[in-house]
Amino acid sequence: MKTEQFSHFSKRYREAITSRLWDQWVAIGAGGYSSKGQAVTWCVDPEALILASSRLFQYEPRLRDSALEWILTFSDFLSIARIKRMQADYGFGDAEAMAGLASSILATNPSLRSWQSIEKWKDSSVVAEAVPFHRRGIAPISIFRGTGQLVLKFRALFGVTSRVEILIWMYQRGDCGLSEIASETAWFRKTVQKTVTDMALSGLVQEAESSDRRKEYFMPTSPWVELFPKGFSIQRRVSQQFLYSGVFQLLSTLDRGAFQPLSEEVGRLLLSEALAESYRNHQRARRSELRVSNPEESLVEALELLVSDAECGEVWPARSFEVNPSQVKFVTT
Repeated sequence: MKTEQFSHFSKRYREAITSRLWDQWVAIGAGGYSSKGQAVTWCVDPEALILASSRLFQYEPRLRDSALEWILTFSDFLSIARIKRMQADYGFGDAEAMAGLASSILATNPSLRSWQSIEKWKDSSVVAEAVPFHRRGIAPISIFRGTGQLVLKFRALFGVTSRVEILIWMYQRGDCGLSEIASETAWFRKTVQKTVTDMALSGLVQEAESSDRRKEYFMPTSPWVELFPKGFSIQRRVSQQFLYSGVFQLLSTLDRGAFQPLSEEVGRLLLSEALAESYRNHQRARRSELRVSNPEESLVEALELLVSDAECGEVWPARSFEVNPSQVKFVTT
């Protein structure tokens, strides 16, 4: 691909992802609006949303302001430990931007001391004095409703605890092992093991028989149907730490091709590898089915599908990929 093609797709994909992040902020009650305003069909992960948004603060300052105001309004519903775990394991946030965000939060409300650990992510050679944020006063949500606000609804009910993500995951997934739960919910495995063991004492979370002697757990759905939105199932699950890892790795490669001249062969190789890794992360996030790949696919057409799905796909990110890039020999046309 040529430099102008990299630039074209980089610009479109960044704008599309920015719009998708705006949709999620609006869905959980932040001020602002998306340019296209598409529905959010899965429950928003607030920690993943904050980290993903930090990658775009320099391009969309309004996004930072809305995120900052939402955090200051709903700080009691966030887990700093989970933000740190996600960044340590998946690294899709902008550490410097997150440190700056933490500085603004602490300058505005010094009582939110848990953000001090994120403020330390900043480059020690860069000194910038944070000033208090002038809040506009977004209208607080009176009741958390619907699929998009489900994590917040459960945190309001049970507190900010690993129980929330575990309950949601087990309700959607069925039988699952401890390592899978920890990976999908972005909580530490020891935390998950202790929590699930305690939850099993209630009788509502139960241990399942496993042929390979692994401990697996499940949660019967009947006692919980009134708590979950109608039709809520694994098809509406998006593990957002995987999604954003794939999104921003690919966007970084597109940016590299846009701002650094590459030979046709090198550009195709880098982009093919980035697409393959992004595909794996999208699959882990959504677990969607794909069609059988052709022996050859156009690299440009594969990018067009991915970008257009982010721009206007009704069930994004379910159709970001129609083929597994690792099984395709990409052609340039």
